Amino acid sequence: MPLDLPCSVKINLLRSWEDDMTTPTHVQRGTLPRGVYQNLDGLKDDLLGRNGFLGRQTHLYRHGDPCEYRPAADPQTRSALQRQLSPTDATDPSGTPIRLAHNESCQLWLSRRAAAMPFYRRNLDGDEAVFVHRGQGVFETEFGPIPFEPGDVVVIPKSVTHRLVPDGADNVFLITETTEELVVPDYGLIGHYTPVDPSMIFIPEPEVLPSTEPEYEVRLKHGGDHASIGYDHNPCDVAGWRGDYFPWKYNIRDFKTLNADAAHILPSARTLLATPSMDVLLAVFGPHRAPMVPGVEKTPPSHRNADYDEVLFSHDGQAFGNPMPTGVLMHVPQGLHHGVPEAEKQRIREEYPAELLLDSVAVAIDCRARFVLDEAFVRAFEELTSGDLASGDNPVATLLNGESR
Repeated sequence: MPLDLPCSVKINLLRSWEDDMTTPTHVQRGTLPRGVYQNLDGLKDDLLGRNGFLGRQTHLYRHGDPCEYRPAADPQTRSALQRQLSPTDATDPSGTPIRLAHNESCQLWLSRRAAAMPFYRRNLDGDEAVFVHRGQGVFETEFGPIPFEPGDVVVIPKSVTHRLVPDGADNVFLITETTEELVVPDYGLIGHYTPVDPSMIFIPEPEVLPSTEPEYEVRLKHGGDHASIGYDHNPCDVAGWRGDYFPWKYNIRDFKTLNADAAHILPSARTLLATPSMDVLLAVFGPHRAPMVPGVEKTPPSHRNADYDEVLFSHDGQAFGNPMPTGVLMHVPQGLHHGVPEAEKQRIREEYPAELLLDSVAVAIDCRARFVLDEAFVRAFEELTSGDLASGDNPVATLLNGESR
């Protein structure tokens, strides 16, 4: 049932950072447009900032496109398609998701589970946020069932017993695992129902599941390994519960993306989940209107994230008149430029002088610690940049270059 989250699980997204205080004033030098995001007159806007989008930042106005550079062997931006990845749970009910990237605070996994888990599981290593890219079904949890559908973000806290039961075989899940707990930020002065509407949060009602098997396996994930314990009754046997620690879900269609007619709202305002240390942020990008004031750029500036690695997963929709390629994973290491290519920005200026709806849907995971890409992700990237996928119908080229499929 929809209920408000208790205040104890919220943190302040707008809190001050210690190193913000080292630069006490805003400085302007050289040739500048009249305001931020507008009247560039041929210059290219390059945003450089600390602590993601929450710390000190500067716009540099360049003559050259900062995103046009010859990449290094490492670090470099890498991409993969979910269809290239083959977790064992796609063919084996007892299989597992495949890990894509990891560091000391976060791990990213992809699941294509095609059949119900023949076991229950508990993650003793951390919380999980499961983004449903494709598929329907239910998470059986000891707190009660949580039905899922595309666009859901299902939060399974650390040590909660659960089982994934899909309705059919065609499913794709992106899983963000964090060592710290995942909580909903406090959005401060924005208001109580924006961008997350607490009345649309789904919290399960208890349901006692029947015990029809002689034994029930609960698979424990701890220290990166797995062990199993057994019960002679169904572990989902809870008749009632009270407290402020529980699994829940929120669909990104209910995330109310903020708009501004004269400026770009930075991605930090789209954060759905964060760890208390702000070391990991999970943001959602839903349909929204581009700025409409004449002279204001309809595309965000090129960007270097000085302190966070960024991972983007495209889900659905269209952007700037082009279909959004779905199921594309992109990893951008901290300190590297990324953004809409200048040629595409010019096309958008010419073709969309007035109102423009951005109907793209994606999720992003920003992490302060550098990601180490696992072999599956690196191998998929190499396949994309060589052989048949290096040319022709390459969804990554569509996502990067604004080309139509």
